[in-house]
Amino acid sequence: EGRVKINQALSQLDDFVIDYLGGTKAKEDYTWFLNVFMCRGKFENNLAQWTMRLCDFMVDRLGWSFMECSLCNLGDSGQFRSQQLVFQFDGDKRNVPLSINDLNNQAFCPQEDGYENPAWWQSEEVKSGVRTHQIMRCS
Repeated sequence: EGRVKINQALSQLDDFVIDYLGGTKAKEDYTWFLNVFMCRGKFENNLAQWTMRLCDFMVDRLGWSFMECSLCNLGDSGQFRSQQLVFQFDGDKRNVPLSINDLNNQAFCPQEDGYENPAWWQSEEVKSGVRTHQIMRCS
């Protein structure tokens, strides 16, 4: 049964990396090419952001426990990073409640769902559900 859980997790992880992160599968097992990591200068980067998305997926969606994270800075100025995340499956756990809201606002239509917009909303695109938010100039 353990091998089955691992294979299921790897399959779902593969879908997550390809569909959510826009990665492509390498020829080697459990290796993907990603183009989501960005760096500003030598030291600012978004590695922690994507690490959290991966941890959220593994823990909240698949029910695995986060065990350890190791990070190495490489290069003359530490500008290259290598990271390893370790997860463990402790057995089935209760489901974690997940939001069903679509961040692209496509699953929510205020007019059809009987939702009344707050009186202070000014943007017609937000009121109609075309946009989730819009910055407006104060008058």
